[in-house]
Amino acid sequence: MSTSRLAFLAAGVAAAAAAFSLAVAAPASAASEPEPVGGGESSPSVSLRDVGLFKPDGDDPHLSGGDVSAHGWWKENHGPATHADVTVRLQIKRGNSWAYVGKTGKARVTVGGGRGKRATGRAKCKNTNNHQWRSIVDVDIVGYADPPDKKIVGPKTLECGV
Repeated sequence: MSTSRLAFLAAGVAAAAAAFSLAVAAPASAASEPEPVGGGESSPSVSLRDVGLFKPDGDDPHLSGGDVSAHGWWKENHGPATHADVTVRLQIKRGNSWAYVGKTGKARVTVGGGRGKRATGRAKCKNTNNHQWRSIVDVDIVGYADPPDKKIVGPKTLECGV
């Protein structure tokens, strides 16, 4: 499990424990009308049950019909969530940095990957020069708080320039 995911889970547990302590220690009249936290903004409550354990995943960028294509999905669902919004963005290396190119792929899918269970990002090739490509896969579990982790897939050298 990644360090950022562990930190996110620890923060959620700490927040839940603090909320429980306040609720137990507060008088009955105060418990019925909780004070807003952080100036009144609302934020989703986080618990280990809500987060569940899942992994964003994807395949290497590859050539497909004159385009570079990459797919993204989620797997290993160990929680109550049934759907996720998956986003896939392609990047090409230009000098020492990466630049977003092409069409962002977005799809609401069930766990697993494969046909109908993944999002597809695409970029049209304009030449056959060698370039390094990678994809960024973001998975947002529908209806639940989840960590902001993104999976970087690649790099892969392909005969495609944009």
